[in-house]
Amino acid sequence: MYLYGKKIILRAIEEEDLEMLRELTNDPNFEKVIVGWSFPESKKDQYEWFMNCRNDSSHLRFIIATPPYTYQTHKIQQLENHSV
Repeated sequence: MYLYGKKIILRAIEEEDLEMLRELTNDPNFEKVIVGWSFPESKKDQYEWFMNCRNDSSHLRFIIATPPYTYQTHKIQQLENHSV
């Protein structure tokens, strides 16, 4: 599913995104901006997280795509009716 805005696209996290997400999580410069602490993430851990996300209907997680190919992820706990 894709949600198109004027400047961004929201899309579901796909299995193909896992390596990029793991690299970001394990990057000390990036992780400090996101969570403030570092816990190295293995491929197995990342896959288990992904599978748990797919089965968690109480949270929606998206990849935010901005041209040309920059991605970010966000967890949305309550989806409100706002235009993107």
